[in-house]
Amino acid sequence: MESPKALLVGCGHGVGLELSKHLAKDYEITQMSGNWDTRGMDSVDTTADDFDLIVFNQNGGPLPNNIVDGIIDVNHWNQTLFTNHQLPYYIMQKQTKSPKVIMIVTGFVRVNEDYPDQLKGYADQFRLYIGLKLMNIELMKMFSLHKDGIYCCLAPSFHKKTIDTMALEMYNTIMTVDESYNRKLIDETGTITKLEMY
Repeated sequence: MESPKALLVGCGHGVGLELSKHLAKDYEITQMSGNWDTRGMDSVDTTADDFDLIVFNQNGGPLPNNIVDGIIDVNHWNQTLFTNHQLPYYIMQKQTKSPKVIMIVTGFVRVNEDYPDQLKGYADQFRLYIGLKLMNIELMKMFSLHKDGIYCCLAPSFHKKTIDTMALEMYNTIMTVDESYNRKLIDETGTITKLEMY
């Protein structure tokens, strides 16, 4: 019997790489990673349309995260938007199955009064990065409303966790995601942090 097919976008290093090793036990893996600075629509054209699982974990490209770092070239910024937001749109739009799609965003979308003060300050350095991830939450909401499949966002917190622990928790969560998680924002343990992605 053939193994189910998974597309991992990103997952080329760090916790993503460790996550990919876990997922390889259950899926036939296709990985899209490497140089995000030159990736274009040919990446979509050469991507299969019949995945059972898609995990988006790419973070490529520069963003002007604060106004004191100087001006970022508009072409580099546009490439960042393509890599992180438009590329997932076109890949999901191409799929002919009803896949389980996990968009890994950032724990910083969950920053609230329970977060340690040092992490709140850290989040302030990455406002447009957080904004990009919030755009992806809305992207997943849109697909959950209009296409068959499971579309949820995983917003992990790396606070006081090792890469190995984080990857294992994310893997266990991904393997338990079912229809009840559609349109949900969850953390690395599978805990629903919001009832809906508004």
